[in-house]
Amino acid sequence: MSDFTKFLTTAPVAFILFSSFVFALFIEINRFFPDILTF
Repeated sequence: MSDFTKFLTTAPVAFILFSSFVFALFIEINRFFPDILTF
């Protein structure tokens, strides 16, 4: 049961870190290469 509670505490933290990294990457790509849908 301790492994399950450890998963419940680490999974949201890992998801928040990963999603914030991906969102920041998308923002930086759109900052340097705007209108990427027109290529």
